Amino acid sequence: ALLCTGASLDRDMELVVAETAHTCWLFARKEPEHPGLRAALAGEERRFALFTPEGEPVDLPLDQGGNPKWNKLPRKPLALWAAGGITDPLLKTLARRGAATTLVTQDATHVLAGRSALELFLRNGGVLSVRRELTIAAVAANPWSAYGWHFEPEAFISALRQAVDLPVVNVKEA
Repeated sequence: ALLCTGASLDRDMELVVAETAHTCWLFARKEPEHPGLRAALAGEERRFALFTPEGEPVDLPLDQGGNPKWNKLPRKPLALWAAGGITDPLLKTLARRGAATTLVTQDATHVLAGRSALELFLRNGGVLSVRRELTIAAVAANPWSAYGWHFEPEAFISALRQAVDLPVVNVKEA
């Protein structure tokens, strides 16, 4: 993938750089380390599924509507498969669980949550993994906004290069 970022995202250059670094971090997520868990997830098609960190199935308590009862999860390390979008409420709920959770989703594009919810989840022992790894080859940076403002080009490109460990190209000079 080629990640495109720039001044059109926000007037605050520091925010644009932080969001770009966050997106690069998301796209660097790897498959779960344990081969048993990777094998268990390979054919998983349910919206949610629960496993031990080694890949053994665990019963996921559901309400009458078929939705997980998050407050009924066992208070021990678990791996949770989530097929849809990963949102702030899910991450905040898992952060309050009281036990380490490895959250696995299809790939980085399924993470729709903001940085603060993700940081809370990670601070509370959470791990984010993916079933399919994606790679960003480079960051294409546009210091000019379609809305009429711009960043000082050299400062923007320099800040991005310090924040990410990927090639950064100024689209206005490429």
